[in-house]
Amino acid sequence: MSETRVTQEYAVNLPAALSVSNIRGEILVEPHDEAAIHILAVREDNSGDSRETSIHIE
Repeated sequence: MSETRVTQEYAVNLPAALSVSNIRGEILVEPHDEAAIHILAVREDNSGDSRETSIHIE
């Protein structure tokens, strides 16, 4: 299985909020005690047309 991974980390003030949207697939959110939000986005390149699917983190 081929995949593309994108990671990003943001320092935040607690309490923090996160908004996530996705057109297809699983979204998993896990809490922790750090003053940061860690994002790992995984696109499975063998699912659909990977040229038409992208990962955007803002």
